[in-house]
Amino acid sequence: RAAIALAQQGDYEQSLALLAELRRAAPDDPSLLYDETTVLAWAQQDAAVLANADTINPAAAPGYVVRAVAKSARNLGRYEQAAEWYRALLTRAPDDRDAAAGYAMTRAEAGGEAEARASLNSALADSPDDTQLRFASAYLDERVGAWSAAIGEYDNVLGREPGSSIALRGKALALRELRLPGEALAIARAHPGTLSDVEVRNLEVDELSIALEEASLAPGGSAARTRAIEPLLAEIDRQLEDEPLTSPIARRLRYDRIVGLVEVYRPEPAAADYLALLDEKAAIPAYVHDAAGRAFLQLREPEQSLAAFDRAATLAPDDADIEMERFYAYSDLEQYDDALTLADGLVERFDDPFDGATLAAGVGSLHHDQHSGPELGIVEQTT
Repeated sequence: RAAIALAQQGDYEQSLALLAELRRAAPDDPSLLYDETTVLAWAQQDAAVLANADTINPAAAPGYVVRAVAKSARNLGRYEQAAEWYRALLTRAPDDRDAAAGYAMTRAEAGGEAEARASLNSALADSPDDTQLRFASAYLDERVGAWSAAIGEYDNVLGREPGSSIALRGKALALRELRLPGEALAIARAHPGTLSDVEVRNLEVDELSIALEEASLAPGGSAARTRAIEPLLAEIDRQLEDEPLTSPIARRLRYDRIVGLVEVYRPEPAAADYLALLDEKAAIPAYVHDAAGRAFLQLREPEQSLAAFDRAATLAPDDADIEMERFYAYSDLEQYDDALTLADGLVERFDDPFDGATLAAGVGSLHHDQHSGPELGIVEQTT
C-alpha cells in the first residue's frame, strides 16, 4: 500500500525501489509483479514494462495490467505486440471500450487501416455514444487525411460534452488541416488553453498566409493584386518586429514576405531575404525557392534563378510548374539542349498538365533561338 501511495504521489523511484524489495522477498507473488508493471507504466518506463510482460499471462492478468503492457508496446512502436495484448483483453472482455479503441488505433499504426476501421465500427455499433471510441474513430480519420470526418466525430462528442478539451483541441487542429485557421482560432479564443500559445500563433500566421495567397489571385490585373498584397506585407513587417529573427514563426513570416514581394514585382528585397535565409541554413520550403527563382529572373540573374529552381525541384520533384520555371531559366542562360531535354521530360512525366500551347511555343522559340539567339528576356516571355 505504501509503494502504491508513493507512485500516486509521483514518487516513482521510491515506489519502484520498495516494490523491487517486496518482489525479492516474494518472487512468486503475481500481485507484486502486476503492481510493479503498472507503476513502471505510470513512470513511462516502457522497456521495463515489456521486460516484465515476458512473465505475464495476458489471459490471466488483470485488465489494467494488460492495457498497461499494450500501451507500452504501442509507445515503443511494437504495434503487432500491442495489438496481441489488446486482442487478448477483448477476448476476455468484449465490452471493454478502452481496449477496443486501443486495438483499432494500434492495428491502424501497424498498417491494417481497413481492419482497424471494421473493428472500430463494430464497437461503435454497440456503443455509439462512447467517447473513447469516437476519439479513436477521429484518430483513424486523421491518419488517412479525412479531416472533415474527424471533425464530425469531435462534434459528436461535443454534442454531449460541450466542454471536452480533447474534442475542442482535435476539432481546432483538424480545421487547420482544412485551411480554415479563422475557425480554429475562434475555438482557441473561446476556450483559452485548448491550444498552446505557439499553436495559436501558428494559426495567426496561417491566416495571414492564406490571405496573401488569395490576394495574389485577386482579379483586376497586377495593380489590383498589388493593392491587395501591400497591406499584408506591411502586417508581416509589423509582426516581424516582435519576433526573434530566426524563430520558427519569424521564418514562416519571412517565407511569406519573399512570396509577397515577388508578386508585387519587388525582386531586390525578395532576393536579399532569400540569400539571408540561405546564409542561415534555414530549412526553406520548395515554394520559397520557387518564388526566389522568379525574383532572380526579374533581376536578370538566371544563374541564381536556376540554382533556386533546382533547390525547389529537389524538394518537390513532381511539381510541373517548378519544372516549367527551370525550362525558362535554361532558356535565359542559352542552355538550349538542357531546356529541350527538360521539356521533353515534362511532357513524358506529366502528360502535359500545363498549357500545351505555351510549352510548344517555348520549345519552338528555343529551336529558333539556337540559330538566331534569344530576342526576349524571361520577364517579357512570362508576362
